[in-house]
Amino acid sequence: MPRFWIVVPLVAACHFVLQGIIFFMNFGLVMLRFDTGSQLSCFDHAIRLVSAVANFPLVTLATMLPLGDTGSIGWLVFVANSIAWGITAWLCVQSSGWPVQMPSRHP
Repeated sequence: MPRFWIVVPLVAACHFVLQGIIFFMNFGLVMLRFDTGSQLSCFDHAIRLVSAVANFPLVTLATMLPLGDTGSIGWLVFVANSIAWGITAWLCVQSSGWPVQMPSRHP
């Protein structure tokens, strides 16, 4: 079985990078349409959907709470969200029984 301390940090790091890329892509797309009234393209909708999925559950919850300006400490929510995704991936791997051991050919 893959070890907890390998799977969780690896998935968390990949998720954090993806979350950051999507965050800045979404911000850039919003700024391109700022004050123009133009419609969202299919690509814009896809970026918003991926952003909503990547931000679930902790970032979504934090945006609903009246926290005010958190400054640079606000990035901890993104880090905690990525760690939550890593733990979820670990639990999915554990419950699936992956990797399956091949039976030995020698009795």
